[in-house]
Amino acid sequence: VTNLVRYAGACFEILGYHAEELHGPAEIWKQLVHPEDRAYFEAAYQQTHLHDEAIALEYRVRHKDGHYVEVFDSGRTFVANDGSHFAIGFVRNLSKLKESEKRARDNQQRLQAVLDSVNALIYQVDLQQRIVFVNQACADYLGDDAAALEGKTLLSYLDQQRGKLHAVRHQEVID
Repeated sequence: VTNLVRYAGACFEILGYHAEELHGPAEIWKQLVHPEDRAYFEAAYQQTHLHDEAIALEYRVRHKDGHYVEVFDSGRTFVANDGSHFAIGFVRNLSKLKESEKRARDNQQRLQAVLDSVNALIYQVDLQQRIVFVNQACADYLGDDAAALEGKTLLSYLDQQRGKLHAVRHQEVID
């Protein structure tokens, strides 16, 4: 693999650089990678270049104005007819996706807080009657952690609890 890189496409839209500003040694791009992501980035690229493997990774790259943009980078190294190596890759801006994911997490946390503040048993099951969600009041009532309840069927969980209660009562009779 040569150390020279050529860029095309939406470089300006993603990073504020014209493609020609990025042409040159691979070190130009490496210097744009966020310092906390650089070791991960370099290890992944070395692995793909050594073994002619595909690559797919997320990392942050410094925009021309100084802020960092989260990107998804995918590509592959190829061997040309003359035995030389070259790589073709694509970089996609993940900033809007990451912002949407953060908003969704924030909304989920707000909804959870509201549902946990309600003094009622609230639960959701899927089509197979597996527990998808319980609020804190429901988890307390069922005597288990909300995360531990997820994926269990409500009826099997209740049967399990009845079995435990039966065992406790049986032990009380023996004692």
